Amino acid sequence: MRENPVLPLRLRRDARITEEQRDALCRIDGWDLDRVRDRLVRTGATSPHRVDEILFELRRYLGLRAVFPQAITMFSDDVDEAWHACILFTRMYAELCQAAFGEFLHHEPGPEPDPGSAWREFEEAYRELYGDPAAVWEIWRP
Repeated sequence: MRENPVLPLRLRRDARITEEQRDALCRIDGWDLDRVRDRLVRTGATSPHRVDEILFELRRYLGLRAVFPQAITMFSDDVDEAWHACILFTRMYAELCQAAFGEFLHHEPGPEPDPGSAWREFEEAYRELYGDPAAVWEIWRP
């Protein structure tokens, strides 16, 4: 009997992704973000009891960016703050980007001309890979 493979980032079993995309998700899921965790807690950007949830959702957001070709809007200030903290560790972030995306993933914030449409695109992509968006996303729903 064949064992079920471990699914990175609690990916839906029925998610339709390539092996290359699955490998990228595995790299993102397993990347050491301990220094980012420590910084978020030390600076008060998030509390110790929420930091793992926020980092998990950062990993899932990066997973969306690894699977879908279009830019996916960031809808969580908490996850965005974690992304900023991650980028501060420039070598680590550059290595993560190379391993997961094959290139540097730039963070280019900007106002969305239609937040409702951007949310629907985010929600559709998130549901396709992971299921219902976590609370950290829902509270920012337009």
